[in-house]
Amino acid sequence: MIYVINSDNDRARVKFAVALANDLAKSSKTILISNKRNDENIEDYFGMDGIFAYDIYDYFMGLIDLDDLIVKRDEANFIIAPLLADKYQPSGEDFSKLLADLPYENIIIDSLDFDLIKEKRSLRIVESASMPIDIKEEFFYILGDPDFDDRTMKEKIESYGKKYLGTAKKDSNLVDLARSLVRGEGKVVPKIGFFEKIKMKFR
Repeated sequence: MIYVINSDNDRARVKFAVALANDLAKSSKTILISNKRNDENIEDYFGMDGIFAYDIYDYFMGLIDLDDLIVKRDEANFIIAPLLADKYQPSGEDFSKLLADLPYENIIIDSLDFDLIKEKRSLRIVESASMPIDIKEEFFYILGDPDFDDRTMKEKIESYGKKYLGTAKKDSNLVDLARSLVRGEGKVVPKIGFFEKIKMKFR
């Protein structure tokens, strides 16, 4: 299965991608590919930052072999994001070839143009304070503050017509959300009861 994880919140996206990769790697061969360099990158989460000379774009440019590209670990292996984002413009063909050559049951891509590959399970992470107009990805979850109640946004959540996984708050355990994505299960947002609505108005 190929998973594509997108979000404008770089830290949340990378954190979820790593959580998903680590959980899947417990039972099946898994690799995590990063396509965007951020303040925090996947190699930082694995305690291996600052030690790599080559990245995914070097492979696309034909400078290195696949074995030189993959960082191997006991758990999920990974491929680092381009060290210089403007040195190459990857195409859908580049990614299709890479994905076809990777001998993994699970391939997780951290940040990718939605249209570059067709066969995938895609997730968008959105923030409760800046909900988008629409969502291209087939799954999404919401980053909310400690007091966030998704029932107050029930109509907005349902208007996307996508599968809603739930809410993540500060220091949330992301494994349950990751497993819901793997199972392809969405969550139904319950309604707020009449008396509870009245109570909320006076908070």
